[in-house]
Amino acid sequence: MAPSPFRSAAVVCGIVTASLGVGLLTPVTATAATASASPSPTASAPAGDASTNEYPEFVDIPIDASLTQIELLQDWSMPYAARVFAGYSNGDDIWLMLGDTVVDRSNWGAAFFISVPDALKDQNLEIVRIHTAEDGTRTRSDRMPMPRGITVDGLQRKNHFDPGVTQLAGSATAGATVVATDSESGDELFTTKVSTTRSGTGTWSADAELSDREHKITLTQTTPEGRTNELRDIRFTPGEADAPDAPTLQTAERRLDGDFVLSGQFDAATDSIIVEDEAGEKIVTAALTSNGYVANIPQDRLGTTVHVVALSDNGTPSLRTAAPLEQVDTDASIAAPTLRDVKVYPDGRVQVIGEREDSAGVWILDGDRVVRGIERQEGWSYTIPAAETDKQLDIVNLSMEGRRFDAVSERVHLPRLLQVEDLATENTYQPGTRAFTGTAEAGATITATDQDGNELFETKATSTRSGTGTWNADADLTATTGYKVTFTQTTTDGRTSVMPDIAFTADAPAPADLTVTSHTADGTFTPGPQVFEGTATPGATITMNPFGFVDRYADYELTTTADTTTGKWQIERGLADTPYTAVAFKQTPHDGVVNELRNFALHPEQIVETGADLVLTTPGTTFTPGTTQTFTGTATPGTLITLYPFSDDPRYTSYALTTTANTTTGAWTITRALANQPYPVVITQQDGTNKIKRITHTMQPTT
Repeated sequence: MAPSPFRSAAVVCGIVTASLGVGLLTPVTATAATASASPSPTASAPAGDASTNEYPEFVDIPIDASLTQIELLQDWSMPYAARVFAGYSNGDDIWLMLGDTVVDRSNWGAAFFISVPDALKDQNLEIVRIHTAEDGTRTRSDRMPMPRGITVDGLQRKNHFDPGVTQLAGSATAGATVVATDSESGDELFTTKVSTTRSGTGTWSADAELSDREHKITLTQTTPEGRTNELRDIRFTPGEADAPDAPTLQTAERRLDGDFVLSGQFDAATDSIIVEDEAGEKIVTAALTSNGYVANIPQDRLGTTVHVVALSDNGTPSLRTAAPLEQVDTDASIAAPTLRDVKVYPDGRVQVIGEREDSAGVWILDGDRVVRGIERQEGWSYTIPAAETDKQLDIVNLSMEGRRFDAVSERVHLPRLLQVEDLATENTYQPGTRAFTGTAEAGATITATDQDGNELFETKATSTRSGTGTWNADADLTATTGYKVTFTQTTTDGRTSVMPDIAFTADAPAPADLTVTSHTADGTFTPGPQVFEGTATPGATITMNPFGFVDRYADYELTTTADTTTGKWQIERGLADTPYTAVAFKQTPHDGVVNELRNFALHPEQIVETGADLVLTTPGTTFTPGTTQTFTGTATPGTLITLYPFSDDPRYTSYALTTTANTTTGAWTITRALANQPYPVVITQQDGTNKIKRITHTMQPTT
């Protein structure tokens, strides 16, 4: 770019507010502002930005040839300020494009108003009209190229000139006509043509006759297609400039906390030094020392270029010195940090514990932003606040050259937050199956173990593009003595984080009524051993007394404990063939439930006389040895008859013979050969009545 034909002079920027008239878009006010003024934000807040391109679907929107291009009424900018587009859109959405990236958009309704950041205002911009039909279908117009912005070589905030002919030069849209007018008098200062180039941006130069007074100039370009663009409010002051020399930049370094430090030298005419952004907005004022200047720049400016400006005592600025703010280089030869432990807390905090290593320091990074810088001593530990743990954080070791950080190691990813929903340091549970849900790094394996190392569950987090997945699992927490549960996350590449020793205490069981399920009050029982069963409050002590809770019968009490989970209980006790009218049960008392059952009367079953006596008809008491004897008789019809030739002593039961009595007459027959010896015969029947069930019949051999 050619050297400036005029000295540094003040350029006063203004803010224009647009409003709609009938068929016309006009500026309401155009007031002077300080040199650092910036344009007001437009109502068309950007829905995407150049770095992320939040509208990747743009290329898929079809072109509708019937959609006319929008009516552009205004296109203007000022030095160190935004460029403004305004016009009519017929109610459609208007997108300002840089390639396929949406720079800004507007959907005010009939009109649109778009503001272009200073850094982009001279780029190859295009406007596209997006129409949305009633059914939601979107179509778009063809792209409408915007004129390139007008630039003036060497233009500064304050510009001085020698009265007379001053040469101006700059760039604009190739082939356009550039006209310069005095904004106050309306006089035309010059008209010139922009060179034609393939790139679309050409150069221009012209001489302007400037008298010995303040001048405010407007440059207007008209493209070959008839579109216009203005660069307004370029101010010039006659006389010599008193601007100091531009400051030098010696260092632009990053500190342990991630912020930047700029340092350099300045000349004797410098009264102060400021650091400003691309648009000329002041960021900080530098400290001046006998050794130079020092300025601390917040790390949120990382990746941008700031500018150091020296100011004279009357505020005249120097030329700007660019200072790119870049990330420290990565050096693969530097050892990456080693983690000893990653401990997760239920409240979302994550404690990172590192091994002892030889490095200048450690950075915990969110992208390139330093979440925390740690000066290396021996081992180190840092607890990441809960607000920072939902992101992909990394750690790097720092290398130092002299007194500055010159490189970092390759990154080590920290696991995403292992989170268990509705979890606290101390928790309660109802014994049984408990459902757990939470979030973790996508694809990670989540394992839960108890205090004895027993696995309670293992599950996987879902795989997602965001890097964070969800998980769920069931654990059988059946014990009532409590648990200490440790949750462990293992990522797909082997990194682990642990949430240790989370306490779970069993809830006190809900009180329940005392019930008896095995017997019925005023019911019957079969005399003999009884098993009494029922339910009660889990863990309660159950007491039974067949004769009631009376002191003189206290020795007859039996106790048991209800199951701690189900509340079931069981007591065994024999009952004789007699009524029990005062049977009583009680449990450990609890408010609001049945705690005692008294006078739980039980009656023995009554035997119904439907059977017949067991009768032996033949043979007699003597027999001839070696002959077969036929035993006959009657009994209860259908009953089982058993004959024991050597008595029903258990030693001889293996010799027993059986038959079944006739189901109608009750007659029965059994045959048995008898040797030459006495036989103490016993015959029985299986009869449910109280009829004769057993008879003895001793038989002697005849000699």
